[in-house]
This record gives sequence, structure tokens and C-alpha cells, in this order.
Amino acid sequence: MATETKQLSYSPGLAGVIAGETAICWVDPNAGLMYRGYDIHEMAQKASYEEVAYLLLNGELPNGKQLVEFRQQIAAQRELPAPVVKMLRLLPRSTHPMDMLRTGVSMLSVFDDELSDNSHTANIRKSIRLIARVSTLITDGWRISQGEEPLPEKRDLTQAGNFFYKLNGSVPQDIHVCSPCHRLDAGGNLRSGYLRSCDAERPVTRRRE
Repeated sequence: MATETKQLSYSPGLAGVIAGETAICWVDPNAGLMYRGYDIHEMAQKASYEEVAYLLLNGELPNGKQLVEFRQQIAAQRELPAPVVKMLRLLPRSTHPMDMLRTGVSMLSVFDDELSDNSHTANIRKSIRLIARVSTLITDGWRISQGEEPLPEKRDLTQAGNFFYKLNGSVPQDIHVCSPCHRLDAGGNLRSGYLRSCDAERPVTRRRE
């Protein structure tokens, strides 16, 4: 009996290949990029990083009270475990920031008490911790690589404001008119969907209804 050979199709750069299904992002070369139904270009201009993070995690934009509480939750989780900071000090100063970040995120996982809890509520809490601490890994790692000491957290600052302060040591006088802070918010918003939207020829992410 002859064996039938199935012809495999070739997609250069995985163009047109469905990489996954999601209810969070809608990526289409013709329609653009949407987060939970919102145009990301508009969100980058009008929303803070925390607002977009809340939208991605919860499916809707926060009201005033929810935004304040969400910012407080993030601010409370920014500080890194002491062994992670020690690891940053052990890395050669020539370490690339992305290598430092990758190693730091891997270390954070083993210090997470909910590492093996994959319930939805636990995943939300872990997401908040990761949102908070990735910023700190970047700023603390950078300062250590430059021979400077990491700065303490300022819980009253937004995520962008705290990042700006921890990187260069100065506190924005007015977070609402701080141009670098606005750029950090916008950049963070645009990169929230980076993994599946950065390539010119990219797999299609199919929207899950």
C-alpha cells in the first residue's frame, strides 16, 4: 500500500500563520493594533502605563478609585528581594541590560511564593509583581553597572515617575507635565503587545470571541 505524503506549506517569516488566540489584543497588518478594543495609538497618547496595564489584566479601563488602588498595589511590590540585588552586584559591569533583565526575571520567579499557583487570581497578583519589579530591575541594574547605588522606592510616584527618579536621582516636579515621564508611559504602552506585533512579517494573532 502506497504511503500518502502530505505536502507542507512554507510561510516566509511565518507570514499569515495563526500564532495564537487571544481576547486581549487584536493584531492585523491592515486594521492595526487594538488592546481590548482600544486603539493603541490613542492609548499611548492619552492613557498612563498603569491604566493600560489594568486594561490588559482586567478587560476594562479603571475608574478613578480603581486606578489609585492599582497604582498602590504596584508601588507596594517594586522592591526587589535582597538576593536578586546581590546577583545584580555580582554581574560584570559590561553585562548587556537585556541579559541583566532576563537573569533578574528568572531569579524573581523562584522567590515568588505563588510560583506554582496557576489560578487566575494568583496569576493577576504575579503579573502585578512582575510589572512593578521589571522596572526596578532595569533601574537598579543600570545604576549598579555604573558604579552607583540603587535608590529607594518612592511609593507616591507613578510607575513612570518612579522609573525616572530611580534612574537619574531627580524627582519630577510635576508628573502631569513631565515630558520624559509621558514618553515612558507611551513607550511602555506601545511595548505591552511587543512580542507578537514587532515584526514586519509576523504571525497573525486571531481574536478570540
